[in-house]
Amino acid sequence: MNMALAYAKGAASSNNPLGVQSSSIISGIKYLSKNLSISPDIYAIGAKLVEQYAADDPSDFMMASEWYWLAGNKKAAIKCLKKGKRMMKIAKTNHYGTYFKS
Repeated sequence: MNMALAYAKGAASSNNPLGVQSSSIISGIKYLSKNLSISPDIYAIGAKLVEQYAADDPSDFMMASEWYWLAGNKKAAIKCLKKGKRMMKIAKTNHYGTYFKS
């Protein structure tokens, strides 16, 4: 887990010569959390990246909220939940492109 944390910190750094590797970290956390116990520090890095790149997708804010919660950051988790709720209110489609009835 220490090696994974070191990788995540380096890959999330703006000094990374390849740029911030947000999709690699997010995908890795999604995959590994199904079978392993992920450290709160890794969840915190993942949550921050999801929140930064969420755009207007409410499901991304819900995921960021869950990861902040698992990282022990209740304040950030609540903030993301509220933002996700606001995004749901104005959403015209879900992330699969299905349109909602008005």
